[in-house]
Amino acid sequence: MKAPIALVCTLLALIASCTDPVRDQRVEDLPPEDGPGPDHRAGQACLLCHSEGGRAKTHFAVAGTVFENEASNAKGAPGIVVKFVDGLGRGPSIDPVTGPSGNFFVPVSDWDPAYPFSVGLYEPGKTEPIQRMKTSVNREGSCNFCHRKNPATEDSIGQIFANAGGQ
Repeated sequence: MKAPIALVCTLLALIASCTDPVRDQRVEDLPPEDGPGPDHRAGQACLLCHSEGGRAKTHFAVAGTVFENEASNAKGAPGIVVKFVDGLGRGPSIDPVTGPSGNFFVPVSDWDPAYPFSVGLYEPGKTEPIQRMKTSVNREGSCNFCHRKNPATEDSIGQIFANAGGQ
């Protein structure tokens, strides 16, 4: 009778230690790490690591990168305010501002978005957006999951950018 109990305990331990092989492979496929901190991995899918089941300790509700323009060699756009409004008319308690790399993030402790939500990019102190996402976000808080760095392809509409036309 002890053998079945031991077998069940072993199986439960194995199940509890399982990871998501698809996520693990996507993380392995990322380019090499460019250093720790809030400005690392600009343009990459942040929530692969920064969500439940990911490798990072800090979990984000939403995160991404804003570039200066749509050119493939564009630098990150620092100082851009990113505003969100979810399906219940709420947003984060503090609107994130992009860092030196253009990265921004909202910790899960600050906002639990009710999908869908809308997104706009603003210059500090301005009330009119410089860019507004044309569609709503319906399921993915990792902005760079859909907005991968140029060139745009069938599975990516291109990077998020603050100014059109390379300005």
